[in-house]
Amino acid sequence: MAIAEIEQREQFEKDILDDKPASRMLAAVDKAQVPEPLASFTLPNSVIVGSMKVLFEPAGQQICILPREVVEATLVVYLKEVGSTKEGEAIIQQCLGVIRKLIGAGDEVRCLRSVDLVSMDDREEVSTTTTLQLPIALYVRRIHRGLEVAEAICRRGRVGSDLWQSVWSLPTTKLGPLDLCTRPDAVSEDCSMQLKREEADDVSSKLSNELADSLLNIAMDQAQGWKLNPRQLADFTRSVRARIFRTVHLEFHWAYPKGIFDSLDASCIICNEDQVLEIIDAHGCHAVKYSAPGLGPYSPRPGSQSKSGGRHGDRAEGSKAMITPVFCHEDTNDPTSRRGKQVVEIRVDLLPPSVTDLLFVISPTNSRDLSKFTSLRCVVVDAESEGNEILADNEVGYHPKFGDESATLVSIYRLEDELWHVNKINSFGRGSHRDYRTILNNLLELGYPRNPAMKNLVPPVLERIQEELSISHPVKETVVSLTQKHALEMGYAVELSGDQKAMTAEFLEILASPEFPSAISDTLWLSSARRMNAKQLTLKEAMFGDAWRLGFDFGWTFPEQEEEDDPTPFFLDATCVIFEGQALRELVDYRGAHGVRWVMNGVLDYRGYWVGQIPIGDATGGAVQHAGGDVNYTAREGKTSMEVQFNELPLGVSDVFLVLSSPSLPISSFSDITMQVKDVRHEGHNVSDVFELTPSVEKDTALIACRCSRSVEKTQWGEGIWTLEMISSSSGGQAMDYRPVLQTLYAIQAATRVTRQLQWPYKGGRNASNGEESKTLKLGRKMPLRMDGIESADAVMVKGGSPQASPRGGSIQLPSIASKTPRSGSRRSKDSSNEEGTRSLPLTARGVDAARTMS
Repeated sequence: MAIAEIEQREQFEKDILDDKPASRMLAAVDKAQVPEPLASFTLPNSVIVGSMKVLFEPAGQQICILPREVVEATLVVYLKEVGSTKEGEAIIQQCLGVIRKLIGAGDEVRCLRSVDLVSMDDREEVSTTTTLQLPIALYVRRIHRGLEVAEAICRRGRVGSDLWQSVWSLPTTKLGPLDLCTRPDAVSEDCSMQLKREEADDVSSKLSNELADSLLNIAMDQAQGWKLNPRQLADFTRSVRARIFRTVHLEFHWAYPKGIFDSLDASCIICNEDQVLEIIDAHGCHAVKYSAPGLGPYSPRPGSQSKSGGRHGDRAEGSKAMITPVFCHEDTNDPTSRRGKQVVEIRVDLLPPSVTDLLFVISPTNSRDLSKFTSLRCVVVDAESEGNEILADNEVGYHPKFGDESATLVSIYRLEDELWHVNKINSFGRGSHRDYRTILNNLLELGYPRNPAMKNLVPPVLERIQEELSISHPVKETVVSLTQKHALEMGYAVELSGDQKAMTAEFLEILASPEFPSAISDTLWLSSARRMNAKQLTLKEAMFGDAWRLGFDFGWTFPEQEEEDDPTPFFLDATCVIFEGQALRELVDYRGAHGVRWVMNGVLDYRGYWVGQIPIGDATGGAVQHAGGDVNYTAREGKTSMEVQFNELPLGVSDVFLVLSSPSLPISSFSDITMQVKDVRHEGHNVSDVFELTPSVEKDTALIACRCSRSVEKTQWGEGIWTLEMISSSSGGQAMDYRPVLQTLYAIQAATRVTRQLQWPYKGGRNASNGEESKTLKLGRKMPLRMDGIESADAVMVKGGSPQASPRGGSIQLPSIASKTPRSGSRRSKDSSNEEGTRSLPLTARGVDAARTMS
């Protein structure tokens, strides 16, 4: 029996030296089937992150703000009572001055026409009385309501006397332009200040000063011979009424000097924050043609027609005619004067709350040459006012050049103040009403729709940062978001890999220099059609941080359930398999680290054996963790994630594989399987794009997603350089039995990693490392015992509690299982002891554990 035991051990030793157990494992895998990487790139080890904010700026120049409400009245002065026309005009100016003090900042008083002398027959007194009449309109925009302003004009009381001013301090008959204040400060406006108890003393002091000034002005007027008129504003106002501003007309005028007369077609493109909602012209709406969602219940029907009959039809026909927010009237042409006009009617009260922008474009009806038209003009008209009051006039001073096919003249947009603003744009380009695709691309460059246009600023800004830093790899975006005011908040990340970390100080100095904001503002100016500059840009300080902790996020869509109570699990398990060369070191999934053994059934294999989860120890040192997952059965979507701290992996780790597996269904049953690598420490920093993973075999239950490999080279700080390779190859196996997928991984490692030099003593002949003959070793009392390694797959020799290094280049020396030349005079006993009392331990799992205890 002793001779047979010795022969068996010698056979085990020969098999281990020939690496036959691993060869049998790889025999089932064809080396021709080893998957090739689809893509690869170097993972960063550090990153510089920064952020900036870009405010939204509408295209063009503001020409007016549409009112929210309108108060109309007539100022009447009886000349019989005041004495002369000059005094009557002075009273009218006093009334206008009082009204200006009543309304808030941003509101406007307009004289609808000049002062008229009207003779009227007073039947009671049977005499002719001459009066001065001036129709006015108060455009209320911000603070007050129209009814409140109308009541203030008609109210009688002492307040009117306090507001009365001297004639000499009144404004001239020519009214100033409209105050284009878009963001009024409520604190600075007296009309919006509310009386607070703690400010009572200040308010009383202010009122007393104003009363003293008023009395002083009255005394000065009396000293100069002016009559003190005791009347108030209500004595001169007639026909006061308030209305909501509902309808606005845009009148497009043009001239066609020579040739066969042609006309222009006006179009309205309606947008919300994210997309184009509707396109309306004289031929109807075109939302369906360009995949636009429309305006809902107020959207015109396809092919709806305009008011004037003919090819445009008549919208007013029938009682069931639908009132639409935007309507294009038929063009009016005068062949004699060779001029034309088209009116677009907008009902601002019917526009949906989601609508933010209306763009108005003109293009030739028949030809495609806009340069043949002259005297282009757009007039904004209050359609419900007396005499169609003109609110703004946009006369295009630029003559179209040859090749221009369309022109975007005016935009009406809504800001956070809930008021409609009117800007003149006067941008010329290609495209016509026959095909709006080119026009939509031109509008995107002008900034409409807002959110896509703001996000389009990100790529040129990132390219400019890359140019300023003079680096070859692109700068990546991190967090890109839009605020309620449509401001772009953008973060960027400059990835550093290898020895690029040494340039951190230089990069931070460039990002903090005064020239950097100027360069970014120039890029914004060119990329936004000259809408944005340094005033809209705010930069934050850039910071440096490491990027060693990476998260591997997986997502998928699972098939529909045949029954509601279907118990089939529709989730995928993410697994991280760690190799040390060709040796399996560790396996981590949702249950944690499994613990890989090297000895199985008395056989030692440095490639490692997976025998299920052993909740003892973690060969990765806690550097790999399962980050959890989630399944949404309503959307039939799932996600899971693994996190790897690459700088904390043991030095012996060479490769990290990420594997997905299904416990019940083939991996091909799932669709839209994706993977993305993210930087865990820096929010929004995506190290990689979203990769789509496709199974190569339909019946396989596992999918090898990627492989992270450590190169032999190191940085000047001694850090490893990791490379990510996308594999996307299916295999067998699942969470309950990883052996099939491990066979594929063994084959990949055998094809890409060199054979590991076994740390077993060389028997006979000369040592390959130093050329010296090695002495035969055997197990004796003074012979150290073999121990499993902790920091690497190499075994450790223990003698007297300390490891014994091998003379071969610092490697660790291992003993043989049994010696072929036993020492003379020795004899074996039942417990395998020699005359010196040395015991030989069997090379099994229990023997290894016993060796650990003895050490």
